[in-house]
Amino acid sequence: MRSYRLGEGIQLALIRHRIKRGDHEAALRPAQRLALRRPHCVHGIVLLADILLFLNRPDEARRIYEQAGRLLDADMPAHRESARFISAYMSIRLVETDAMVEGKRITVGAPAVETIMDMPSSVRSKSLFHLDPDEVVFPRRHASRSTVARRKRRRPSPETSSAP
Repeated sequence: MRSYRLGEGIQLALIRHRIKRGDHEAALRPAQRLALRRPHCVHGIVLLADILLFLNRPDEARRIYEQAGRLLDADMPAHRESARFISAYMSIRLVETDAMVEGKRITVGAPAVETIMDMPSSVRSKSLFHLDPDEVVFPRRHASRSTVARRKRRRPSPETSSAP
């Protein structure tokens, strides 16, 4: 039987989907495999660091963020368009890793998030790396879009709930 390798974009989307669902354990293994197979894929390396941060492994996360920073500093043409955005994103995450090590809970803050999210960058980078001004270092599990959609379908609409 032939083994099938997913394309890098599909792998990144799968990892990001698992992160959004809050299933960081399930996202860890594919992110590790991608980082090993594609050591110059900054997007994959930063997602791996995010997962480690969310799994309360700040020392490992810091090491991986620093590795991604070295790749960006190498001025790789593939990342030139998004380098400032990714660097700013990682700076916020590095502050979070330090806070986690010190046992502090911090929030990113709306002005910082707006500034970073308004920076020019590729669509790919902005879709993979999202900052929430209310996100705490120890992220809460958020309801997925499908869960929210199911909840909306269950609620009776005002038209159907009124008696004829």
